[in-house]
Amino acid sequence: MKEIEGGVPRAIKELCERKQIACLMPILPRTRIDGSNFDTQMLTRPTILFDESCPEFYRRPDIEILKMLNQSKLRMLKTGHKIANKIIVGGISAGGGLANRFSLLYPDIVKASAVLLAGDSYPESEINGVRVGYPFGTADIEQIQGQRFSFVEFKRIKHFIFVGGKDNDPRNNSFSHDLNYDEDVITRLKPVLGANKVEMYERYVLRLKELGISVTTIKRDDLSHQVDDEIMSQVCGFIESAF
Repeated sequence: MKEIEGGVPRAIKELCERKQIACLMPILPRTRIDGSNFDTQMLTRPTILFDESCPEFYRRPDIEILKMLNQSKLRMLKTGHKIANKIIVGGISAGGGLANRFSLLYPDIVKASAVLLAGDSYPESEINGVRVGYPFGTADIEQIQGQRFSFVEFKRIKHFIFVGGKDNDPRNNSFSHDLNYDEDVITRLKPVLGANKVEMYERYVLRLKELGISVTTIKRDDLSHQVDDEIMSQVCGFIESAF
């Protein structure tokens, strides 16, 4: 883990400079070994749950992120900076998946979440009669965290979710990346969560709204798996409104 400036979208960097907000970017490896996906950048299932097939180096990247946050907070406190109780998470594509899943794991420390080109982590243990575990649901969150999932805390989070209307490439679908997930569960989940990225976005957003969760949504029919300056400007507006 380290903090860098490179890779931070220009609009976000300018917002942070203008508002004096600390922007931290975790650098996480993306690795496939013998057909298994240990993509820590997406907090995939085997990296979060104890999985003997997952090398120790790749396990629990979420805890490494927490360490980075705590170390940064201590350093800033020593230099007289004001530290908020909660953080805003966000990302694009795999980074959006990380933000979405981190919110599911740690809803008590997240104030707002900006998920771009991702989003499929439901704050529920069962969807349409299908028991759903991490990362698509909360059925085994207690096994991961040692305590039950708090829907009350998750509901306090403000969500911004964006998808491109042409984003139907199966390589961008979360199911394509969670290769270690139970195949039988995946087969049953696809008709429920959606067959492609756009369907997954639409059903996820609809369910969040049904649950009374605050969510700002944008679907751009002229874009596929990409983000432009207009979208980033709206993300910045969302972040400012979350303070």
